[in-house]
Amino acid sequence: MRKTRRLYVLLFIISLSSVIRLSMIPQLVEASPTPTIYVDPPVSYFVVSGYFTIDIKIANAIDFYGWQLTLNYQASVINITKQADIVEGPFLKSTGTTFFLTNIGNGSTLVLCTLLGAVAGVNGSGTLASVTFKALVANATNINLLETKLGDSHGNPINHTAVGGYAQVGTSTPTGQNVTITPSDNVNMTFDQVTSAGATGVNVRDTGPPPPSGTELIGPYYDIQTSATFIGTVQIGIAYNDTGLTPEEENALELIRWDQTVVGDVKQDGIIDVFDLIKVGIAFGSKPGDTNWNPDADIKQDGIIDVFDLIKVGINFGRVAAVWITVTTWVDTENNIIYGETDHLSIFGVRG
Repeated sequence: MRKTRRLYVLLFIISLSSVIRLSMIPQLVEASPTPTIYVDPPVSYFVVSGYFTIDIKIANAIDFYGWQLTLNYQASVINITKQADIVEGPFLKSTGTTFFLTNIGNGSTLVLCTLLGAVAGVNGSGTLASVTFKALVANATNINLLETKLGDSHGNPINHTAVGGYAQVGTSTPTGQNVTITPSDNVNMTFDQVTSAGATGVNVRDTGPPPPSGTELIGPYYDIQTSATFIGTVQIGIAYNDTGLTPEEENALELIRWDQTVVGDVKQDGIIDVFDLIKVGIAFGSKPGDTNWNPDADIKQDGIIDVFDLIKVGINFGRVAAVWITVTTWVDTENNIIYGETDHLSIFGVRG
């Protein structure tokens, strides 16, 4: 087994070396970095009914004279409430007079800006605009930059890349002891002690790690995350549907938590293998908002899928990555709620 694993790791290192060499080729050809227009910060957590601001920035601009894009987002999750919530940044107007225009739509907002007159374009990096959203409901949405157009002082288009962002809207989680929140209709939580306030969100989904052998989940997966800092344990209650269950089966229900023992299980099947490498490879070079972005492949959690994420997979190649752990404390069969206790948040499910 050790020899086999060593062989896997050796093959991985050889493949990784090839990837690194290939990734260096464009740097030998390109004279300068490609301009990039992007959302900053790339990943954000916000509370329901609150307001938050993102910046649209540009990096590596050369003779940059004007720009246009469409902001795309889920209007049921976040929205721009008025024209004044979109403010021109200082980058372009630092060199001359500008024309700035916005047109707010339902989840699709046009923003454009250009210099005026016979002036040179701007070089460098800076902020193009700041956009304030209102968080409406606890959910998640991409903030995409679509139909992006950049032009120089001669009226020619500028080749560039565009990178969007990601927003998680959650329930306000204040500091204090015995902090109780309801981050979704089917989930309630009580923190022993919250030391730093934040937002707690639940991503309810139909797909996830396979349940323990010979069992099945009653209902969906609940991926629970928080930006709050807490100590102690968290009491979690999840509502379930008892349709078709006998009293014995209902009393035997278990609340289970997906525990990642080592990092690198991108596919979330409990073992780190070639399929995890493939998942990282597909998302390689992406950032939040890109079409091939996969947050599970961002193992280093720095907002970009790069060689360091591949290395993390390679280090743990062939190892068992995660297991389901029972955290059940009791089953309230009268109200159809199962309770459990946990010292950290992850993916949860109700096992039948």
